[in-house]
Amino acid sequence: MNEMVELTEQQRAIVEATEPYIVVVATAAAGKTRCITERVRWLLNQGVPAEEIVTITFTNAAAEEISERLGNPTGLFIGTIHSLANYYLRAGGVDTSKILNDERFDDLFKLIKKNPECVRQVSYLIVDEAQDSNPQQFEFLLDMINPKNYMLMGDHRQSIYRFNGATPDYILNLMESPEVTTYDLNENYRNAPEILAYAQQLIKTLGYDFRNTNIFNTFEECKSSVLAVSDSIISALHRAVNDDDKQNAMAAINENRLHRFFNLMERMNNRYNENYKYELSEGIINRPSDDAIMSFLGELGLNIEDDSVETNELM
Repeated sequence: MNEMVELTEQQRAIVEATEPYIVVVATAAAGKTRCITERVRWLLNQGVPAEEIVTITFTNAAAEEISERLGNPTGLFIGTIHSLANYYLRAGGVDTSKILNDERFDDLFKLIKKNPECVRQVSYLIVDEAQDSNPQQFEFLLDMINPKNYMLMGDHRQSIYRFNGATPDYILNLMESPEVTTYDLNENYRNAPEILAYAQQLIKTLGYDFRNTNIFNTFEECKSSVLAVSDSIISALHRAVNDDDKQNAMAAINENRLHRFFNLMERMNNRYNENYKYELSEGIINRPSDDAIMSFLGELGLNIEDDSVETNELM
């Protein structure tokens, strides 16, 4: 096992935390991946068997990165929540090939509920991006696995998978429980002080819950903001469509903050006349190859009509 890397005081407190139930509110660029990696390394150095540690990552790429940093130890599970469910089922002799072939990965949780004997309790569970887990995933992680200790890392303010049933309320409720200890991981190491100061001022203007409709003085300001956000989304989706890359499409949408578009759209429709709805949508959708994008979004479960943007399923 490689030696632990240098940690800040804030990071070390998280890595070496001994409370059984922990939520880490981790902001962007604060060293979350480093903390997860070093948490696993610290547990192994403390003598915890690798088989008793499960680390859930949001993507396979993140799992590979953490595993490589640890020296690829044997017996240690690091992977996505769907990979873990599939691993338990197959280890228990349950055939999952149809689900995998049909790419209906969430059906793994339905199957595992029918085969609870496949699930085994672990001593330590670490979950990255926990704010984007939905109730059925939390049921699998916390109720069925029933870990003796867990550390959930994420930021309830960055929950963007509501279209898949995810909600920050679960994390917020846990943070209010007297049995749960909350740590902050909020020292930014990526952005210049000027950028952070600007972002903090913007957040202050928007309000803590990011739903202050008074941020836009005119419809044109609102429309301009929505279209600006959509540009990066459209570019990412074009790349995904051209590559037929469904596996990483959601990561691209995540990275480009699709939820910001829908939040802005909802705010505009709440504040301004509904007649503007089509005009705004038209500016986003009527571009070359956008029919392919709309079809692609449909395959991913996102419902966007030609003459409107339906936010109900996503908010």
